[in-house]
Amino acid sequence: INATALSFNTIADSGRSESQDTFNYWAVCNNNRNTYMDTKEANLFMGPTLYDSNPANLNLVNRAGKECARNEPCYFLHSDMLHESPACIGIAHDPELRTGYGTVYWAFDTSGDLKTGQLVRFDFRQPHGPGSMDHSTAAVRRYPEMKLNKGDLNTVHAGMVVHPTNRILYVVSPEEGIIWAVGADTGKYSRTARDEYPIYSNKLPSFEYSIYECVQRRVFADNLESPTGLSLSNDGTKLFVAESGTSKIKIFEVESGALLNEMATGYENIRGMAISPITNKIHFVDAERNELVAVEPSGACSEENEPGLTSRVSKSFLDEQENAR
Repeated sequence: INATALSFNTIADSGRSESQDTFNYWAVCNNNRNTYMDTKEANLFMGPTLYDSNPANLNLVNRAGKECARNEPCYFLHSDMLHESPACIGIAHDPELRTGYGTVYWAFDTSGDLKTGQLVRFDFRQPHGPGSMDHSTAAVRRYPEMKLNKGDLNTVHAGMVVHPTNRILYVVSPEEGIIWAVGADTGKYSRTARDEYPIYSNKLPSFEYSIYECVQRRVFADNLESPTGLSLSNDGTKLFVAESGTSKIKIFEVESGALLNEMATGYENIRGMAISPITNKIHFVDAERNELVAVEPSGACSEENEPGLTSRVSKSFLDEQENAR
């Protein structure tokens, strides 16, 4: 595994039954064209891998595949895996509440020339669980109109995050210096993907592999210098953007798209970024120093002590918007 991104299902109150709830499952994105350590031609078979973080579910083993003891290294058994995005550099869990198991993840796949790529939606549906290889019930949708560009930049991470209420997927396109806003629930079925993308997880008709078109999208922010990590504030009002080219973290207002503030970090190669739902700390990874860094808030934000964070949306605009709904 050459994991470039990971994302947790953090929806604790989804309303799903206990047997179908995948709260605290997590998926990793693999930038691996599967060359068997450069001994064979790439078979483009890899894709996102799903894990269960609950140690009570028989998913931790030792090197021999037996139950893991406290005094030895432990390894996760994967709960599921799909195979349609081998050169993936970004992944985000979708907090939607409509599917049966809550295992929808969006990915930035750069397969092909490893520079340009497209958006892919994965629904593992019912995870097969540790030890199984059944991939026949999943649904994978490709969005070739949603072109993303890694380019020649030394970037192996592209941030993605889905807003839980406005249903917008925010995606970094690093070389273009753009953050796209994509309607997560938009797009229409166009055709099967099996002919144009002949490497896929399962041949049974229960495995959906489709191409979707007419997805709604717009540029949320541009003129960024090598953007990488993305994270939403816990109240969903602000989007934090790691700008690797300037060592800064920029803060945008979700509602207006306005740049509210920015802060210098002193770290020159920021990759993934997340905000803790418990402590409200910003965490990011710096590839140059190989460090995980935490940024602690100095205090509660207000218009008095942080005037740059004042909303750019007027009350009258919000009132008219509410009336229009």
